[in-house]
Amino acid sequence: MFHSLPDKSKDGTRIPAIGFGTYKMDLVVKTALDAGYRLFDCAHVYQNEAEFGRCLAEHSKAQGISREDLFVVSKLWNTYHRPELVTKACKQTLSGLKLDYLDLYLIHWPVSLEALFPTDENGLGRYDNVSLEDTWRAMEELVSSGLVKSIGLSNFNKRQIQRILDCCSIRPSNLQVESHLAFMNDPIIDYAKSVGMTVAAYCPLGAPAKRTDEENILKWPVVCQLAEKYGKTPGQILLRHAVQRGLIAIPKSSNPGRIRENISVSYFIQCCLYSSPIKTNNQLLNMVLHWLFPNIP
Repeated sequence: MFHSLPDKSKDGTRIPAIGFGTYKMDLVVKTALDAGYRLFDCAHVYQNEAEFGRCLAEHSKAQGISREDLFVVSKLWNTYHRPELVTKACKQTLSGLKLDYLDLYLIHWPVSLEALFPTDENGLGRYDNVSLEDTWRAMEELVSSGLVKSIGLSNFNKRQIQRILDCCSIRPSNLQVESHLAFMNDPIIDYAKSVGMTVAAYCPLGAPAKRTDEENILKWPVVCQLAEKYGKTPGQILLRHAVQRGLIAIPKSSNPGRIRENISVSYFIQCCLYSSPIKTNNQLLNMVLHWLFPNIP
């Protein structure tokens, strides 16, 4: 099963509408493949690509799933932004994942660092002096060499995307950002779409560090009411909402029942949250930016 969004990015890439986040999820690959997932979202920083790759190779072969039926995404970590390190990082990822190529390779963050999680004397990230433009040109070489099919960006803002558009020979095909009811992130999503990029949403069920019911969008009354109305779970309602917004949703779960529920949103009738009395607060909980890189340039 290969559920694609109706539109393409400018390079013709088709991407399944629902993906499977692999952060700490390497051992549930069989369940995800059984449920119909074909988009797998990986990253060097998850530190599980070798184990995930072993599981993916083993179970896709056992189920007769060809490489062409899979869409595998990974991300260039911040410590590999120097042009001479980009190909090395990609080949390391491919080796771990046991793949000959990636369908999509993203610059994970628009900031270069000196080590995996480096800190200075104040406990803040220690930055490296590498331009986004230089890193992007090295990413383009990955396409030319056949190591990746498409390249894109993650966690970039409008200004940073424009810098890439101004220098590129190969345009970024996809942007991955956090997006959910408590942090819709519409301005950057709308901008990315306007320049021909598809957009993937991580944390579509809300940021994981939910401290109160107000922050836990799975418990928001309007979400629960729609779930009851349509006989679905709150998670399914939120994922359907993401897909209706034209996003590629990348939920994460280790629960077999929820893994199957999450992908089933491709099948049920639209239940539009736009017409429902939802009031979002985009400052409720933006999960990552202020935790890892409070001084991101």
